[in-house]
Amino acid sequence: MNFRAVIKLVRRNILPILITIICCLLAGFFAAKTYDRYKVDNTLFLIVGIQDKHQVNSSYENLEAAEQIAESMQGWFKDPAFLDDLQAKSGYSYAVKAKTQEKNNIIVNFSAADTASSNIYQKELLSLLMQKISSYNQSSDLQINLASSAFNIATRAESLPLFLFLAAVIGLFFGITLCYLYEHWAGKLQSSGELSGIIRVKSVFEFNNPANFRHGFHFLLKHLNQNYKNEHLQILDLTDKKGTVLEVLSRHGSFREIKSYALPEELDKVNPELPAVIVAELGQTSTKDLCGLSLLDFTKAEAIIFERC
Repeated sequence: MNFRAVIKLVRRNILPILITIICCLLAGFFAAKTYDRYKVDNTLFLIVGIQDKHQVNSSYENLEAAEQIAESMQGWFKDPAFLDDLQAKSGYSYAVKAKTQEKNNIIVNFSAADTASSNIYQKELLSLLMQKISSYNQSSDLQINLASSAFNIATRAESLPLFLFLAAVIGLFFGITLCYLYEHWAGKLQSSGELSGIIRVKSVFEFNNPANFRHGFHFLLKHLNQNYKNEHLQILDLTDKKGTVLEVLSRHGSFREIKSYALPEELDKVNPELPAVIVAELGQTSTKDLCGLSLLDFTKAEAIIFERC
């Protein structure tokens, strides 16, 4: 499907696509409000040091031990009991992530609602870590020292505009895809090329809307008057605006006789030996009905395609 076909698909399905976009915008709004409950991002930098109580280990061995302790401390932040204690002491329930950096350094990240709660949470977090380390030091030959080198608080940018923009783009794409799949699965006519592939016609005239046909039919009327003047003409109507084309051509055309047939109900009344004008509508006319029409071997036929907008 090329860009022009996509634009036509959007125009004739503008209402369901707008509804899809609005639904996605509402989802994006609530997602942004949920995301914005945590308005600040916090980063706590910790340094782990080790001292041998008996002073028999070298500095390198102490550094290796500190690295191993730092690796083990990452698991503390995944311990439900540790997190429950932290929530009980601080009064907040924030998701905490910890990772080691450069051997004995630990970076702790969490998002909070504001600066005040960030400071409270950071204070209780350090207090709880110190308690666990103190308990570990009492039953170990090593002295673990923990120091906080920095605590950074960064305010998040307003996310609502970004969420709404992404929601609108997703809604537009999702709406177009749904409308395309519906028309495809329902067997609806989607392009003039598809019509030409089903029934062989000499030319195709396209109008934006059956309701606007009265205001834009002049060049078509001139063409039909030149090719079918003083002939019997059949209007084979496959739109939901049945009668519009017949009304206009009867009033302004120069034909010996003009008849209109509502298809597929009156297909058996069509005379393939007489010239015919086939009227179809994108997104509404059934390709199954067109296939039935293709079985008739017309001596002369034209096609008019309408498009809802």
